[in-house]
Amino acid sequence: MIDIHVHHTRHEWLDALWSPQLRRTATLWPRLQMRAATFATSEAISAALRARGVAGAILSPELSVAPGPQIAGGNDAALRITRAMNDATALLVGSDPLFRAGLAVCNPFGGAADLAELRRAILGLGLRGVIVGASYGGQGLDAPAARPLLELVATLQIPLVIHPTVDSPYAVNRDFGLDLLVGMPAGMLAAVIRLLTVGVLDDLPGLTIILTHLGMGLAALLPWLDAQSPAWRAYDGRGAGNGISASFVERARRLYVDTATGNGSSGPGSSSSVAVGALGLAVAAFGVDHLLYGTDWPVSTDALAGGPLHNSVVSSAHDLPIGHLPIGPDGRHAILEGTATRLFGL
Repeated sequence: MIDIHVHHTRHEWLDALWSPQLRRTATLWPRLQMRAATFATSEAISAALRARGVAGAILSPELSVAPGPQIAGGNDAALRITRAMNDATALLVGSDPLFRAGLAVCNPFGGAADLAELRRAILGLGLRGVIVGASYGGQGLDAPAARPLLELVATLQIPLVIHPTVDSPYAVNRDFGLDLLVGMPAGMLAAVIRLLTVGVLDDLPGLTIILTHLGMGLAALLPWLDAQSPAWRAYDGRGAGNGISASFVERARRLYVDTATGNGSSGPGSSSSVAVGALGLAVAAFGVDHLLYGTDWPVSTDALAGGPLHNSVVSSAHDLPIGHLPIGPDGRHAILEGTATRLFGL
């Protein structure tokens, strides 16, 4: 079992990325602050993964705020943090055989130096993909300024992983935690729908995109998007002249999603049965070979073994909602390790 969604961080990165305003207003901040020490060292990460029965992990920096032009210090500061993150990820990968690969970080709105840093991270440090934020202070990956990064990712033939961010333009009030429960998923969905609409996947057929957190419910929205597409095109005009004839349902088959937040939990009143349904919908929308096991450890799961969101120790696929899907052993193998092995060249 390979967990493709495992984070590490350092206090100095959180200090640089999270503005004072975000710390005051974001529901996610207290959780990150409390758990920062848990995923700051190789030993802590390795111990937690082994306790869960994970056989391999793909590491990436925690990216709820991604280094970009929106942080204090702008692009120059973002590049410094990006280099530090990439160096640290490469060192972690080399420190334990459990860490099968790492993801680079790159600012899509930087410049030539940022693209050079991505080349260094992939070709020099040996990282196997790149993780980016869904939003950079309101700017998304559909913006023309981000196209050079997408083109480079396609040329390097590495996966592009998209992670939700707290500084989404769709942020809502913090009451009831709605900024986390609604704002982050909405920002992720908007980013992906924009990419599908402007024809990025058509222009770059070699681009592989992985959405974290089951695509934040994209599978359930696809019929709605196709039903409403004629109306908004007639009203808005954007995307009408890009020559795309495929439906959203057809275009989404190019995407991959990880199972983070779709893994359920055990015990009375658990979300496990609902997770089976969500995973089944994702299989129908994207295909069983386009799902990858991921947990968002330690943010969306408990940091230590045995907690209520932890699924305890996973000894087989049947300990997970994946084990209850009618996909057979080949389908379970694809989700738990086969597709990750193929995409990341493990």
